[in-house]
Amino acid sequence: MGCGGSKQQDAAAITAGAPPKVKYGPKKDGQPRDVICHICGRKYTVHSINIHIPQCEKLFQAQQEKLPKSDRKQLPQLPKNIEKMDLEERNRIAMKIYSDCTMEACQFCGRTFLLDRLEVHLPSCARNHGKDWPPKTEAAYPTGPNKAKNTVICHICGRKYTVHSIDIHLPQCEQLWKDRQAKLPKNKRKPVPQMPNKNYKKLPLDKRNAMAQKVYNDVSLEQCKYCGRTFLPDRLEVHIKSCARNHAK
Repeated sequence: MGCGGSKQQDAAAITAGAPPKVKYGPKKDGQPRDVICHICGRKYTVHSINIHIPQCEKLFQAQQEKLPKSDRKQLPQLPKNIEKMDLEERNRIAMKIYSDCTMEACQFCGRTFLLDRLEVHLPSCARNHGKDWPPKTEAAYPTGPNKAKNTVICHICGRKYTVHSIDIHLPQCEQLWKDRQAKLPKNKRKPVPQMPNKNYKKLPLDKRNAMAQKVYNDVSLEQCKYCGRTFLPDRLEVHIKSCARNHAK
């Protein structure tokens, strides 16, 4: 369920834009109603999810085009009866599609990541397991003609974008950060992460990305109080429930 269909269906999904609207019901305790994206697993308000999903579909397909054809995944799809589900059921289905269709497993520890986050995770995990990464005998990542050479790391969400799309992405990512912080108590809110060097755009790409990665790790991520692993705040909410149960056992 949900892991895509034919190329024609994928194209139709993007052309159609927003997924079927759902009757989300009233707010609970005055809190915003969050909707999980079935492609990236992140949370959005009911007002922004239909704007986000077409953009997320295009990003997913752009990432897949960088891979060899044999490794590409089809665009994840919501079931046709999604409009009949309430918000809780819709989010459960969306999270299952995200986990089953979008995430990639690390070959060393078995943990799952989005593809661009897996690329960041692999070198350190390989060292922890006494392995080399990239392997000495083969390339770690695709190197064909579709491989993007100039990718830029977003210092807010840690994901990779082309040099042509990063400036389009950043204002959207900043606004998403502000929306998420607005849901928190005032004493727990964080300002939008900022690059320490105001002229960071003039830096060589490797230095800019190293700086962005450090800001993302130090400012954007939050640590699980049970296992110590770090996550974006909305991903930590999902993780901490299961982690708490595992540590209670």
